[in-house]
Amino acid sequence: MPSGISCIDAQATTTGVTVVMLNGFGFDMANSTLGVNSCVTNTTDQFILNGEQATFTVSCVLTAGVRLQEDVNITYTNDDSGLEHVAVGRVVKTVQ
Repeated sequence: MPSGISCIDAQATTTGVTVVMLNGFGFDMANSTLGVNSCVTNTTDQFILNGEQATFTVSCVLTAGVRLQEDVNITYTNDDSGLEHVAVGRVVKTVQ
């Protein structure tokens, strides 16, 4: 992930991907959603205070034992400026 947002933890299961993110941008993040390229759905909007963490879970069908290597997109709005941004990272996990 780019500076300002950190992945604290992640997990991939046969029912989806869960990612815990920490907001270190210096501003609150509004309308935050997370998408994983191999999953069709995105998460619902969350408001993440500066310095706080949020858990995102994306539902999709994955195969146990397979190594998941996918781009993760976090779309959010800078609550101070009102501008929308997209942060891109990568999750690499073995599906449990």
